[in-house]
Amino acid sequence: MSVHDFREIFRRETDAMLARLQQKSFEHSRLRSAEVSPASTCRGDTADLGGSTLGPELAHMGELQRLANDMVESVLQRVSNNASSWADVSGAGAMPNEPAAALALRKAAEEEGAAARERRRARIQELEAEAKRRHEEETRLRAELALKCKAENELALQAQEEKLNELRRRAGGFEGAESQREAAELQHEFAEHVTRIHSNMALTRDAVSRLEGRMKGLERIEGQQRKPLSPMEALLARAAPGGGADPLDDLDNPLVEAIRRGEQVCKRMRRSLSGA
Repeated sequence: MSVHDFREIFRRETDAMLARLQQKSFEHSRLRSAEVSPASTCRGDTADLGGSTLGPELAHMGELQRLANDMVESVLQRVSNNASSWADVSGAGAMPNEPAAALALRKAAEEEGAAARERRRARIQELEAEAKRRHEEETRLRAELALKCKAENELALQAQEEKLNELRRRAGGFEGAESQREAAELQHEFAEHVTRIHSNMALTRDAVSRLEGRMKGLERIEGQQRKPLSPMEALLARAAPGGGADPLDDLDNPLVEAIRRGEQVCKRMRRSLSGA
């Protein structure tokens, strides 16, 4: 197999491994996004959700791709440079009838894998140290923010208390004069109410006396109207010319209508007084 064939094999394997790693990282990111609490959103942490929910694999996918390519090129370069010197190499780890190029490639891959693991281990330690440093910084900033908020609240409460005490002192100086003025106003209003009540009572008594006089007059008129005609009046009514028809009926009709209306008014007034 040529170096080109080995390069293609490495490329396919690297792409497959990175694709699997990317798929797992996406699934892990979705799980972490679902676990983000609403309380963190209310505190204003939404700006960091995009970076916090992405796994370290996705964040450093380009770096991993570059490291894999560098490793492949380094291995292939070693194979190209040392193929002749490794032609006769044999050892405990060599397989029977293993080609020299394959043996050299395997050893170079093992060495490069060990170096890559060391680099990854160093990178992991670096990231862990960075995470620890940021966590300590976050704890420190939280404590500073809590102290700052507490101090600001205490200053605001102290200012409000001083303002309240000042208002109380000002109100104490005007309390006596204000109470006297309010008492005088209340007394004046009470006197006006009493005078108004007496005036209304006098008007009511006057109206009642007038109504009683009118009722008595109406009752007297109604009693007279209810009395039957005397024999003389009935005889005169029958002996009148025109076959018992009264020639003065045309003149008496307005009077009769007025009397009827007066009776209706009297009845309505009696009903109103009885209801009151």
